[in-house]
Amino acid sequence: MLFAVLGGLIWKNFAAQPATQNAPPAPFDQRFTDFTARAFNPAGALAWTLTGSRLTHRTGDQGYQFRTPDFLLQARDADTPPWRLTAPTGTANETLSEVQLEGGVQGSRAAFNSETKGGMQGALVFTTAALTLKPSQQIALSQDPTHFAELGRNNQPLWTSDSTGFNLNYATNIFKQASVRDQYNRPKIERGSDQTPSNRTTPKIPAGAQP
Repeated sequence: MLFAVLGGLIWKNFAAQPATQNAPPAPFDQRFTDFTARAFNPAGALAWTLTGSRLTHRTGDQGYQFRTPDFLLQARDADTPPWRLTAPTGTANETLSEVQLEGGVQGSRAAFNSETKGGMQGALVFTTAALTLKPSQQIALSQDPTHFAELGRNNQPLWTSDSTGFNLNYATNIFKQASVRDQYNRPKIERGSDQTPSNRTTPKIPAGAQP
């Protein structure tokens, strides 16, 4: 009787194996909430920090999915603030050599003062629908309409730049845009109730934004 019972159990397990083997693989094999990931350059300095509400690793080493990614990209110059990039969703390949931010991307870089870059640099902001990042190559690009602006001390734009897409190679300091429309907003100088600039006053034009 014992052998009959064991035989029945073995047959039952064997019969159930094909169904298990034919089941489709799970879409992900790891998931983290409220995560933080960091990368360092060959010299050991912090290169970028990625935080978000959820990180999912796709089965079969097919890369990652992010929810509410918040990317902080460090500048190569010590006196330059980092760029901050946020979006509702994002994806990345397995090596994190290419990251895609989607759903409406917002980017910003704080104002700073640098003698090597011509003095005070205003805060920079931009928006676009989707953004591709290649952190190791220091490349950022978008094929969607993009709006850039440099903000003055009153948080109003000193200039704006609209295009149908852009490509920034930070390593070579090359910035390309397509179908560009720029506008420089000359600040008004108040002179009593009259806002007409005095003949003796020459508005100081800012040195312009630096990446």
